[in-house]
Amino acid sequence: MGDMKDKMKGFMKKVSFSSSGPPPNHVNNLSSQNLPSKQNTKSLAQKPSDSDKRIENKCVNHEEVSSHIDNCLASEASNLGVESKDEEVKSGVEECVSVYVSGKPSDGSVEVVVKLLKNIGKEPTNAKFRKIRMGNPKIKEAIGDVVGGVELLEFVGFELKEEGGEIWGVMDVPSEEQLVKLKNVVSLLEPKKVEELASASQVKAASEPVEPKKIDRQIKVFFSVPESVAAKIVLPDSFFNLSHEELRREAEMKRKKLEESKLLIPKSFREKQAKAARKKYTKSIIRIQFPDGVLLQGVFLPSEPTSALYEFVSSALKEPSLEFDLLHPVLVKRRVIPHFPATGERAITLEEEDLIPSALLKFKPIETDSVVFTGLCNELLEISEPLETGSASSS
Repeated sequence: MGDMKDKMKGFMKKVSFSSSGPPPNHVNNLSSQNLPSKQNTKSLAQKPSDSDKRIENKCVNHEEVSSHIDNCLASEASNLGVESKDEEVKSGVEECVSVYVSGKPSDGSVEVVVKLLKNIGKEPTNAKFRKIRMGNPKIKEAIGDVVGGVELLEFVGFELKEEGGEIWGVMDVPSEEQLVKLKNVVSLLEPKKVEELASASQVKAASEPVEPKKIDRQIKVFFSVPESVAAKIVLPDSFFNLSHEELRREAEMKRKKLEESKLLIPKSFREKQAKAARKKYTKSIIRIQFPDGVLLQGVFLPSEPTSALYEFVSSALKEPSLEFDLLHPVLVKRRVIPHFPATGERAITLEEEDLIPSALLKFKPIETDSVVFTGLCNELLEISEPLETGSASSS
């Protein structure tokens, strides 16, 4: 921008002097015969010539043009800054609304959110519109139980606070910037816009390739043990980013879990809290127990898809073509861990399946007349070892 300003000033300088012509050469134009008298000389000294006036006017004009150029360039820079900020706000709004729409809220739920935000936009100083009870059935359905609902509230300025044994969404008097966000969110939640965002979200999810990561599985195989023993997995310090003080606080939080469960906390808020807790873990130890009691153990990243578990187990079987299911560790009602996602669907991660920071899965073979379960491959059986109390990963 500095270079542009210098060039403009140089250009205007050239224009000024070219239009005025070269300054008159008084010495050459005056001859000895035409020298003015003393009285005329005094008059000339007191009254500037027309040429001098033109030069003076051009200099003044040059300064005015230079000042005008500076003001224009400063205004241009200011406008660019405002436009850049507006683009950031618009991008953030679209991303936040897209996440909410991907949670597939009902039309009625979207209407509740729109009405809530419109009321704040119309009467931003009205406190009753800026405090909502998250346990309210309509609010719970429209926001609490929808993925991205709580995040959408926080994005426009709400904060979740506990009061009187319940969770409330509270918002201060919105600033101009927050009012702009509210307006943009409302415009994107119009029926037509919602359909467009939902369609774009599905296309993006289908088109984003998942890049495979090379993970050191730190494979271990243990001799046959009862399930109750296999389920006792002790994690090494390298598996989480927690200090001793944080570990103490986490243990305290677990003791309060029963009390907290009595509160009317929205489902999405509870999930958000659990997700934040799981983020502390960098890896997960997964054990798969086979029908003969043998254990196969590997290390996984929380962000890996559940299909990585099936690939891991298939490569360990003596009969890799055998189809099988991996059952979730929940004892009350075991369910199958998702296999490979269908075309156009997003892969489910270990974190989303609540397999962090460790889990014991059960192997269920789907045998046929020609393919049956014959155990792990010989290479792995050769490294089998007894399972000692607290055995986990070497690092």
